[in-house]
Amino acid sequence: MDTATSGRQALSLAEQNVYDVAISDLDLGDMSGMKVLERVKARARTSEVILLSGYGTQEHATEAIDLGASAYIQKPITFAEVDARVREALAKRRFATGVEEAIRGAGEKDRSLSGHLGQLFLLYDLGKRLIATPDYPRVIDTVLDSLLSMVECECAYILLVEHGGADLHILSGPPLSRAALDAVRDNALVFWRSLRKEAIEDSQVQVHPRSRRDGEGPRDLDPTSRTTKVPLSVQGKIVGVLSVQQATGGAEADPNAEHLPYIAGNLAALALDNASLHRHTRMLALTDGLTGLLNHRAFLDRLHQEFDRSRRYHSLLSLIMIDVDDFKSVNDTHGHLQGDIALEGIAHILRKTSRESDILGRYGGEEFVALLPETNPSQALLKAERIRKEIEKHPFPVDGATIPITVSLGVATWPNPQIQKPADLIRDA
Repeated sequence: MDTATSGRQALSLAEQNVYDVAISDLDLGDMSGMKVLERVKARARTSEVILLSGYGTQEHATEAIDLGASAYIQKPITFAEVDARVREALAKRRFATGVEEAIRGAGEKDRSLSGHLGQLFLLYDLGKRLIATPDYPRVIDTVLDSLLSMVECECAYILLVEHGGADLHILSGPPLSRAALDAVRDNALVFWRSLRKEAIEDSQVQVHPRSRRDGEGPRDLDPTSRTTKVPLSVQGKIVGVLSVQQATGGAEADPNAEHLPYIAGNLAALALDNASLHRHTRMLALTDGLTGLLNHRAFLDRLHQEFDRSRRYHSLLSLIMIDVDDFKSVNDTHGHLQGDIALEGIAHILRKTSRESDILGRYGGEEFVALLPETNPSQALLKAERIRKEIEKHPFPVDGATIPITVSLGVATWPNPQIQKPADLIRDA
């Protein structure tokens, strides 16, 4: 067993040795534990890596699993959990090593068996990553990347249809020409219409192309391409299409690869369903039910993340606290239902006056908060004054009439000698 006291030392050890299991903190001081994870997996893909973190987010966990981590453990940790995770990692390592040895052994005697075993391992790896992938974009990227690794094809795509619109995600080796992208879109829509008898106009389809070799010039598709199309069904309802397009060059299709898109499609549909449920549940957990802004706890989580990021990269971070003036009299005079309508109106104004990068939350009953990355004090003051004026001039409908509502705002910016932690930023604002 080896130990390292820094990221550099860990990378040096990873260059010299192949490990069954490596355990690393996410924050190593001189670098991220993600770099150690990448180096260990590059040295031997069957090596297992466990990451530990005291402040990591769901995004960190997902990124780690995407890079091949066996587990991601949030601090405070217990010996029992670490012991269980190490045993699990060793079991995965033995399984993966056994498959690789079987593939090598079979390759000398039976190429077909070797190919089947290789596909089995790739499907196992795909399933493992999809189980740990909680959001739509990563599910799509994971499935398409895996298909291009498993099947020799020009491109793979996933068409997802929702609320009358559609998103077409295309992954190819070299970039595809505009004519090729149009052909893929037309191909996907024809199959969709044959499945659902639902018309989707070209203008309703958002095409998201991606390629593995961006340096190359765009290419057209082989006119003799063979296309395998798989309906994606979630709880009995077809929600999209998965497809791979293989250039044949007149050759026969690989019989060992024909079933892979169907199995990958089944895995993708299950993962998309889980991602949809996760997204809905997460939205309920993070947002305020009345205004749709982040709730108090979710906002504090984002504040800690942004504060850590600003401190790491020495960037500006401003915060605006917004308090509705004498809001109790609105509730007492007109009732809480009318008060809620007024709060919804204020939330709408905050969204209308904010950038996409701004983070908005409902801090308390009649308190709101806006976190502004990369914003200096004068810019934050201008933003606060704009919010104040917009709310002051807005006619809030109450009991068939309109009432004036005003707000008081406070602004604070980091870096500031008086601000050492996220709570200080709130206190100063």
